[in-house]
Amino acid sequence: MSDLESPTSTALESLVLANSPDQLYRFLRRDEFVERLSRQHTARELVSIASRAARHRPISLEEAARAYAALVALRRKEPSDVVQALGQTDLSGLEWAARLVEEVLRSEVHSTSESIFVMPRIETPSEQLQPVPSTQSNQVLRGRVTLRAQAATDGVEPGSSTAVRLPIPGE
Repeated sequence: MSDLESPTSTALESLVLANSPDQLYRFLRRDEFVERLSRQHTARELVSIASRAARHRPISLEEAARAYAALVALRRKEPSDVVQALGQTDLSGLEWAARLVEEVLRSEVHSTSESIFVMPRIETPSEQLQPVPSTQSNQVLRGRVTLRAQAATDGVEPGSSTAVRLPIPGE
């Protein structure tokens, strides 16, 4: 297993300190080593890392930490890819593997937020605005300005933005 990156000390500590598979999962899911594994490997490669460790006897602390970290890294992969990669893989040599895989499959990410793009609409009666001398080519107006948000359904491209500079009194 020397061809793979070594687990971080945090991942090793997590394995030593965890009292249960659930606790190990909670520790490892925030570990940078798990994040790197997830970014650098496919679901199939992550399962392969765990599978090799499960077959290896005796298993070192480093190999066990790497294997469990690989299983937790599966949480960042598409659930269908994870299920396909696991297939008939025998992970029985890793005592907590089945419980970690169960947790990974249960923790499918669901979006809990939405992005709404809004364009400002300036509504100002023209009689309330007075020109103010300016050294720039644009004319600066001083007056009361009301901004209202308008939904981005009026042909505005999502992700676009408009900057509005309002004059500061006494400027």
